[in-house]
Amino acid sequence: MLRVFWAAGMVYVKVKLLRWRLWSASLEGKDAVAEWNSLHEVLGCFFYLQTVELRGFWIKLGQQLSVNIMLPPQYVKELSKLQDKIPSMPLSTVLAIVKAEFGEAAARIIIDPDLPPLGTASIAQVHKATWQPVPGGPTRGIVVKVQHQGVDSMFRQDLRAAAILARILAWFDPEGVPDLRPLIKTLRKVALDELDFRLEATAQMRAADAVKESGADVMVPRVVPALVRRRALGMDYVDGEQLVTAGKRLPQADLDRLIAALVDHFGVQFAVDGHFHADPHPGNLLVERSTGQLVVLDWGMCVTLPDGAAQAYAQLFVACATSNIWLLIQALESIGVSFKEGDSFEPLVILHALRFVLRDSKPVGIAVGELKSMIHAGDDLGKTGPDRYKKSPMDIISGEMLYFGKSLELLFMVSSQLGVTHPILQTLFRRSYVKLLRGSCAPCAPGSALCRNPHDLLPSLPDVPAARGAVEQELLGLLREHYKQGHILGAQLCVLELPSSSATSRGRHHQASPQLLADLAVGVKSWLEPEPVTTATTFNLLDLSKLPLALALLKLVDAGRLRLSDALPGLLPGQPSVTVQHVLSHTAGLWKPLPPGVANLKQLLDFETMLAAVLASPVAEPPGYAQRYHHTSFGYLCAAACRSLAGSRLSKTR
Repeated sequence: MLRVFWAAGMVYVKVKLLRWRLWSASLEGKDAVAEWNSLHEVLGCFFYLQTVELRGFWIKLGQQLSVNIMLPPQYVKELSKLQDKIPSMPLSTVLAIVKAEFGEAAARIIIDPDLPPLGTASIAQVHKATWQPVPGGPTRGIVVKVQHQGVDSMFRQDLRAAAILARILAWFDPEGVPDLRPLIKTLRKVALDELDFRLEATAQMRAADAVKESGADVMVPRVVPALVRRRALGMDYVDGEQLVTAGKRLPQADLDRLIAALVDHFGVQFAVDGHFHADPHPGNLLVERSTGQLVVLDWGMCVTLPDGAAQAYAQLFVACATSNIWLLIQALESIGVSFKEGDSFEPLVILHALRFVLRDSKPVGIAVGELKSMIHAGDDLGKTGPDRYKKSPMDIISGEMLYFGKSLELLFMVSSQLGVTHPILQTLFRRSYVKLLRGSCAPCAPGSALCRNPHDLLPSLPDVPAARGAVEQELLGLLREHYKQGHILGAQLCVLELPSSSATSRGRHHQASPQLLADLAVGVKSWLEPEPVTTATTFNLLDLSKLPLALALLKLVDAGRLRLSDALPGLLPGQPSVTVQHVLSHTAGLWKPLPPGVANLKQLLDFETMLAAVLASPVAEPPGYAQRYHHTSFGYLCAAACRSLAGSRLSKTR
């Protein structure tokens, strides 16, 4: 632990000294950049050497940082060595652990002493071996993964030291040192499980089954069930090359295919199987030499989602891809996100933030520029924008979602380092959409993971001729074209020609009936309910209905039927302090986007069910306390008040 603090202190002092020297010498521009680059070269090498010396958890942390596109390239270059260039254990130690774990069966596992390890990582090293399943029988080539001696206690000590160090740095220099506490906390839980190779074997076999069922274009090596122990694990040998190494010689088309397969595979993990790899750094990705197929290794750091969470992640991806705010909120709450009570909750802002997280990958130079622009925009908004933008709208975020974000970040960075531009969200959407519609992990042809236009998955329109002449025919053609191009999902259109009024023989004006020129319906009801829209299909107008409902309520006030200071007539007997003015001014305290008991979005079309859910909702804060936008309750309360006083069947109005 002392070495950790000594190394951290050395880095901190060097950075502070350079800052002071630049300030005292008034160095700016190219001169300052040159000084920083020189220091980064030294510190990058220093980080690598210290990490190798410390081993254990610090190698794992270095591997995570090696794909961070925001780090200076000098650090990335050195830390990338940690993916497969770590000093290995002596063979004698490896053989001793193999014998201790496998007992008599160890005599039938032959490791060639002349061959170096296939790879050495933070927890274990891997050797190619020959195994004889039955004494005197045939042999087969396998890989044996052997845990480093003493790594268990070392990891636990390192995790404690890392947590202390992160807290000290965050307190001592919050502006100059990145806050590593979230990363340390994220790694801790799964890192300890990674020390038990029996758990890894179970995770790897589950992943292989999911690949087979889904038809994903990746390979997961088969585990040898007879060679599964706590500190040693046997699996099939795959003749492969590191993805990053292969990326230097492969044509761009092959790199695009490999990244598409990788992202599609993670779509299966997140949204279908509910079990995902939490450590997809480049060292765990190979390209199989004979087939060119992507190979995903090292299933020790995995996360299994709670029941129902995979369905929620599928909804999340579909909601982000189709800009469905209400489905997004439903998905986040199902995942375990709790939203803060207050005006920081703005669904559209949350949607834009998640769409940025799920943005297309770009080559490193472009990706860094986009990320810096986003960070600067967020900083500016936090400094100069309304107070509600200075705090997160989320009160609780599930631990699984943190691992999900970490895995997604690694996917993005691996793709960027290989110079691949890939639509990550659209690929995740494709798997999720098929899962939600079919309820199964639908197989797909290799290489078909790419889905740039979500509308490609929607049903084609039937060729139905217009029934009312040229105007309707022209409008029908326009609507069909917009549907094909993805501009609309579903639409209804009615065109009436209002004739001019004519005078009768007694001087009275007679208004003739309007002439129906077009009555059309095109497209589908929704992404998750792709049934045809008809002229009788009911849609919820949501915020578009607020204006006419507010005007109707105010008209009753003008007519003397109601006062702004009156409680809502007969609606909230348990909350007599909620007045008409509170509802109209969004200060009723009933701002929750989806009231308790609303199980699905179809219920938004059921007026009586939604009204009952709104009326049963607990008031989040005293009426009149603060103005919070009432996304859902406003319309149902206004409509119910109007119906109660005027007898209008507003629930029947479309």
